[in-house]
Amino acid sequence: MCLRQSYERQEITEVRWINGNSNPADAMTKSKPCRALQELIDTNKLRIDVDGWVERPPTKRTPSSKSVRFTTPDTTPAL
Repeated sequence: MCLRQSYERQEITEVRWINGNSNPADAMTKSKPCRALQELIDTNKLRIDVDGWVERPPTKRTPSSKSVRFTTPDTTPAL
């Protein structure tokens, strides 16, 4: 099952977009490696920079494009 299907079925509650420079998986999938994987191996620590995330209402309802929104740190409403 793909991630999109799991998200639409609301089996995944949080989706976050990780900056490519801090994503160790990019070192394994892209031709231009990043330092994140090497830093993870050297220090056994992982620093993840989140570029944005998806917010949706907490109630279960039929997924639609109107029920979710993409948020970045710059667009997050103040509490």
